[in-house]
Amino acid sequence: MATYTEIINDIRMRHSVIVQTCWIADVKRRHGIVSRSAWNRLDPDSVKKKCPSDKVRLIEESLRIFRMI
Repeated sequence: MATYTEIINDIRMRHSVIVQTCWIADVKRRHGIVSRSAWNRLDPDSVKKKCPSDKVRLIEESLRIFRMI
C-alpha cells in the first residue's frame, strides 16, 4: 500500500501536477478504501475539500499503478 507522499510524488513526476492529500483521501473514499477517520474530525460524513474533477483521473491512475484499486 502506497503512502500519500508516494502517490503525490508519482503524480508530480508523471504529470507535473501537485495534488493535495485531502483530494487523495476523497478519491480513496469514493472507491471504498477508508482506513479510519481523523481524530479531530467534527462530522464524519462531511467533506470540506472534494477532489476537483480534473484531478480525479490522475489520482485514480496513480492508485492503479500502486494496485490500490
